[in-house]
Amino acid sequence: MPPFQALLSPIIGHVNQYIQTKAKNIPFLKIQLEIYQHTTKIIELDDQEDTGKHPLLPFLQAIIPQLKQLLETNLYDYEIVELISAIYRWTLLFCRNVVSELAPEIITQATLAYQKNPLPYLLQVINACASSTKLPIETENKLKESLSIISATTLSLLREETIKLSKTLPQEYAIDPQYHLNFSIRPDITKDYLLLIQSTYTYSPQCLNPNIVSTLVIYIIHNVLDLKDLSTVRNTFNFLSLIIMSCKSKDERHKVFGAIIDEIIAVHGKVLIKNLLIGVSRVFPTTFMNTVSEVLFSYSSSYPTPFRREAKIILVQSPFLDDVVAPCDRQIFLSQLQRTDNKNEYRFAIQTFSILFWMESTLMKEVSSFSTIPLQIDQLYGHHSSIATTTTTTTNNDTLYDKDFRFFTEIQIEQLDKIDIRTSFASKLIFFLSISDLMVAISYYPFGRLSKTFCDIQGIGLMFFLSSSYFWTMCISISVYFVFFLNQVNINHLMKYFHIISWGVPFATTLIAMLNYDIFGRTGSW
Repeated sequence: MPPFQALLSPIIGHVNQYIQTKAKNIPFLKIQLEIYQHTTKIIELDDQEDTGKHPLLPFLQAIIPQLKQLLETNLYDYEIVELISAIYRWTLLFCRNVVSELAPEIITQATLAYQKNPLPYLLQVINACASSTKLPIETENKLKESLSIISATTLSLLREETIKLSKTLPQEYAIDPQYHLNFSIRPDITKDYLLLIQSTYTYSPQCLNPNIVSTLVIYIIHNVLDLKDLSTVRNTFNFLSLIIMSCKSKDERHKVFGAIIDEIIAVHGKVLIKNLLIGVSRVFPTTFMNTVSEVLFSYSSSYPTPFRREAKIILVQSPFLDDVVAPCDRQIFLSQLQRTDNKNEYRFAIQTFSILFWMESTLMKEVSSFSTIPLQIDQLYGHHSSIATTTTTTTNNDTLYDKDFRFFTEIQIEQLDKIDIRTSFASKLIFFLSISDLMVAISYYPFGRLSKTFCDIQGIGLMFFLSSSYFWTMCISISVYFVFFLNQVNINHLMKYFHIISWGVPFATTLIAMLNYDIFGRTGSW
């Protein structure tokens, strides 16, 4: 390494002396390691040059044995481990072709160090190697062996910490003891471990033991409600979504994972849906909803039949949320969960249901001393609902009186003057406009809130007659234009077209809306 010999030879000598004398000057050692780290970053790799003659290769061949000994003697000094991990990680990420023959040794060092002292920096070293699509056979075998050791170490650590925590902190939700494992206990390790498994699954799935994936998925399914921090939620749910979608993967290497997930969904799928729905309604804050929706979306799109069956049992046929959310709201939410054509709308539906539950459960606590009836739309705003009902009813009564007066007036006008064609034509227009307005007023009456059928009828009536009223008003304007601006007095022939427009267009739009299931919902005239 001629360009760097004058600089690096003394540094390598100092590190060798440090190792041989077993010195304790940690700050001095950190300076040497930082020089190593910066050296790996400044030596560039040209894809066209001979990697066997690259100056980084002899440099790494000289320092890797040193770093191995330093890892063994300074394993519990986090800064030393982080510096060594950074050297290896950068080398494997950006100079992979140069160090391909050294990769198995680097993987071995990081794996043994992690087995003795699990630190997330060491997982990043393995991840840098796993993120390659083309690995030599020796490296593949070493990576597969490493993943088995790392997985056993990580799960054992999380399991032990979970047992210790459960002795001092009671569980909020019942979890099968054989599957109890809290991923939020060590969010740093959970993050880098799951990223490592995801990278291997994506780029080198042949190196990943399917049993590791199945074990992780089952643990996540049963411990969803124990996830406390956003970082852990994102990493666990992203991993779960990726694996669930493996049945749709076009990569033949993923087929074995798809078969395993089929079995897991058949056995544990109902637990996953139940835990996610409990989380959406009772446990998870709003910041979790985007990642939760990714899992539900993956599940419903990959396994629509079991998803529909289990979700219906939990949301509709079981007493789940009976004390808070009305059955019609749960039915609407179920239909939204089964629509996987738009991910943004799917995410919005879950966020809306979560907010609705939060509002209703909060108000239920306020009125729990007065009533034990499940909260309906009438109770959403307590006494304000009765005020709104009184206001709406009074307004509609006034409107109905107005329509009756208009009908009476129209009849009297027709009796007083039956000769003038313009008056007769205008009376007809006003009469049909009044019919539409009358039906709008009736549709606005706050009746039948406890019945989904009545709510749908109100929604249909409002949509049809409000549109019809608008078009009859437009027809009156057109008639005025013909008479006063074009001086065309005889326009009776337009009446049939006015009927087609004012009744036909609202009917068509309302029919289209009715074909879309639950377009109106339980809000009715509100």
